[in-house]
Amino acid sequence: MRKITAYSLIAILAALTFAGCSDQFTPASESDGHGLTFSITVPDAGAIATRSFSAEAITSLHVLVFDENGYFVECQKAQPTEPVYFGTDMNTEYKFSVNLQASPNKRILHFVANYDFESNPVEYGTEYSVISHLTVGNGQEAYWQRVVLEEGIYEKFDDMPEKLFKIPLVRNFAKVVVESQIENFEVLGYALWNVPDKGSVAPCVLASQAFATYAKQDGDPVDSYGNNPWVCRAYDDLSAHYADDSKSSGYKGYLPEDAKIVSTDASSLTFDNEAKYMYERPFSDDETNTAIIVKGKYNEKISFYKIDLVMPPEQGVSEHYNILRNYTFKAKVVGCSADGYQNAQEAAMNPASNNFMASVVTQDVINISDGTARLFVTYTDTTIVSSDPFVFRYKYYPDFKSNPNDVENKALSFYDLTRREALTRDDYNKEYVELGSPYFVMAKYNVIEEVTTGPWAGWHQTTITPDTPTDEERSESVIIYQMTKDNNQVKIARTVTFRLRKPFTMIPECEPAKVSAGVGRKVKVNIKIPSGLRESLFPLEFKIEAVNNSLSPDNSLTADQYRSGYMSTWYGKSIIPGNGKQSYGFTKTLSYNEYLSMDLTDDNSYRIVPCAFVTTKSNSATEIWIQNKYFYFGDGQSTAQFNN
Repeated sequence: MRKITAYSLIAILAALTFAGCSDQFTPASESDGHGLTFSITVPDAGAIATRSFSAEAITSLHVLVFDENGYFVECQKAQPTEPVYFGTDMNTEYKFSVNLQASPNKRILHFVANYDFESNPVEYGTEYSVISHLTVGNGQEAYWQRVVLEEGIYEKFDDMPEKLFKIPLVRNFAKVVVESQIENFEVLGYALWNVPDKGSVAPCVLASQAFATYAKQDGDPVDSYGNNPWVCRAYDDLSAHYADDSKSSGYKGYLPEDAKIVSTDASSLTFDNEAKYMYERPFSDDETNTAIIVKGKYNEKISFYKIDLVMPPEQGVSEHYNILRNYTFKAKVVGCSADGYQNAQEAAMNPASNNFMASVVTQDVINISDGTARLFVTYTDTTIVSSDPFVFRYKYYPDFKSNPNDVENKALSFYDLTRREALTRDDYNKEYVELGSPYFVMAKYNVIEEVTTGPWAGWHQTTITPDTPTDEERSESVIIYQMTKDNNQVKIARTVTFRLRKPFTMIPECEPAKVSAGVGRKVKVNIKIPSGLRESLFPLEFKIEAVNNSLSPDNSLTADQYRSGYMSTWYGKSIIPGNGKQSYGFTKTLSYNEYLSMDLTDDNSYRIVPCAFVTTKSNSATEIWIQNKYFYFGDGQSTAQFNN
């Protein structure tokens, strides 16, 4: 439904950025059925660090099975096998095992995380009736995905590994972020007004008794997840067709029947600059519609403003967005010419101001589709900490559905949003294209070339030479796009941001500093890294090597006990300067969510990343080297030691 707005505020949005006789069934801990292994990923949509939602993490995972007629068969709890703990790091493939009844007939699997089946047992029924009744509230997040096994569940499943390979779980909430891009306006805080108090676990389509398809199994064979058969659908694609076809209606979101709208009193809202999260909500077209209330300082005066979530206007008409799960909405304040309202309640109850403009864009998606075309990029946000050249790659399919092998990378254009100028795409007369002063990040780049061999064959790449990094972080954003045939609008686009700064500083320390001689003694390496690190830096991988190889990870501890989780072992050339020999060490991978949960130093300037070890030699005293590409590396800057 379209709604004509009587004000000039435009929040331009695009969406990102997955039987028996009893009437009730609780999950069984053991089953005599077939042992099935599978793996999941949680494509990044932003970390949870708010008062309403808990720290984002998967605490349980169940598999619900339905037969070829759509009736419930069983619910079993899955156990993590590698790593042996739960998590939501988008670059980690989490492997699980579960015992399910074997069957040669079609089976439908629903993967459900963070739902309490013990307290809320499943009632026997059809697939839609069972799944649509799974809801969570009070800021509890849930994750879901649906997989159909046409040939059933059988003993040897290696013939179709892609079906159960890196299954992308879909969050049941959306993320909203606000920031200012103008000098005379400062965002002091923001809050969401009128949000649901609960949400469904799965994206239900009531009219069709079906579920929205958030991810399709036709991804590029080489993408940023590495050999991932899944690709996430863009907001416009999902809004046009809930299923992966041209006949289904659009997905508008699903609100449980017993859900209530809360946070309706704007005067009691809490304003801060943390990202906001809410359960999915279709546009209501009434006075309870969800909006963003912004507390800001315009020309040194504090007042309140309202942002309605609307699409770009078409012929003077603005259409509100449905706030769908698993997408990020980022509002950028791009214009302000007057004070807002005196308080939050006035801002909420009145139309959005004519003098306040915001542009809301999407991010956190490394591949995007408009339903026909598909654009892959190697990253959307990266940080460079040296003047060494770096590589950026992309790949473009103009019509992936009809011609999945047709790649037309040369159909794309480039525009530097920071410099406000188009970038030369091909320049056969120069090896490099020089960029003029002032320098933001890029000093020059080479002509774009096609990769013809290796795992990146078919991609285009450009090598970028950055300016010399300084203490001040600089950024430069480039949009990659193709216009429609009539050249009237953008068909598909992706914005990539490059950031340049000097390396960060880490402070490693051993606890205790003196360890008793002997095997099996416990020692912890605390890596202090700056607080306030940008989310796009994560996951961080720290390579750790003891000079005398006298340590082994204490993986017997749980993630909750020291919040660093599992450390893997690497083998190869020593990272210690001047060594040059073959050695081994350990890798500590830190997700953004884990980073936010780490303890702060007394002055709040560093977060402490603890890595637990046990000694493997009696004379275990050693120096420990720690390496990460974003941090200074050298003696005294990335080393710790303990004595016996």
